[in-house]
Amino acid sequence: MFVTALTLALATSPAHALTPPAGWTATGPHRAVRDINNPALGELREFNITGGTGASIELEMMLRAAGAEAQSLNPNGSGAVGLLLQDQRLGRARFKAGTDGGTWMVVMAGAAAAGAMDPDAVITAAFTPKPAAAAAWGGQAAAPAPAAPAATPWGASAAPAAAAPAPAAAAPAWVQPSTAADTGWVASPELVGRWAGTAFIKFAPTKLVFDFKADGTVTVERSANGRSQTLKGTWGTNGGRMRLQVPGGGESVPFTVSGTSAGFPFEDAKVSLQKQ
Repeated sequence: MFVTALTLALATSPAHALTPPAGWTATGPHRAVRDINNPALGELREFNITGGTGASIELEMMLRAAGAEAQSLNPNGSGAVGLLLQDQRLGRARFKAGTDGGTWMVVMAGAAAAGAMDPDAVITAAFTPKPAAAAAWGGQAAAPAPAAPAATPWGASAAPAAAAPAPAAAAPAWVQPSTAADTGWVASPELVGRWAGTAFIKFAPTKLVFDFKADGTVTVERSANGRSQTLKGTWGTNGGRMRLQVPGGGESVPFTVSGTSAGFPFEDAKVSLQKQ
C-alpha cells in the first residue's frame, strides 16, 4: 500500500525540473551527470514528492524505483543521509521541504570519484536557483575590471595562478561514522550473534536473518516471494532503544530481548526472532 501511494505521489508531483550545477550535464528533467560518457564519475538525481516528509523510507523507495537501490542509509545528524548503494557507489542525500511536499536531492559516485568530490556542495548548488546575471555557478556578475576568479564545479573559486598551493583538505565523508554526539549507543552483548524469524512485510511472509556483530556492524538477509536480498549497515542499543541503520530499520526504535528471543520493528512490522 505504501509503495502504491508513493508511486502515485511521484506521478502527481509538481513538474519542477532540475537545473544542474556548473560542470554537470542534464540527461533528463530530474537527472544530471558529471561526465555523460561515465556516470560513475558523478550522478545527480532530483525526486519531487507530493506530501513528502523527509522520511528515510521515501528516499529508499524512490531510489529503488529509479534502479539505484540502497544497501544502507545512514543519517548523519546534520540533515544529510549517507548512502551505500547495491552497486557499491557512495551517495549523499538531503531533503528540502516545499509548500505541498518536498524534494530529495541525491548525488552518487563511484568510490574513486567520491574521494575528490564534496557532495554537500553539489547538493547545495543544485538546490540554489542560478542567478541570471552570474558569470558562473557560485561566481559573481562579470565586470569590466579583471574578472573574478573562475568558479569550480563545486562552487569554490579557483586559486590565482601565483598563489601557493593550499594544503590538501581531507575528503568529506559520505557515509558518516558515529560521532561523539552518539555516545550511549553500544553493541549490546546480549544481541550479538545470528537471529532468525519470519514477519509479514508488505503483504508477504518474509524470512529475516540478522547477524549482529560486536564491532557495531550488522548484516540482514531478507527473503520473500522467491527473492533474496542482503543488507549491510550499523547497529547499537541505548537502554531499551535500538538504532538499526539499514533500509527498513530505524534511528531509535524499542526492542526486547530475553534469553534466545528478541523482537523489534522492521519495515513497519513487528519482528520476533530466535537466536541461532
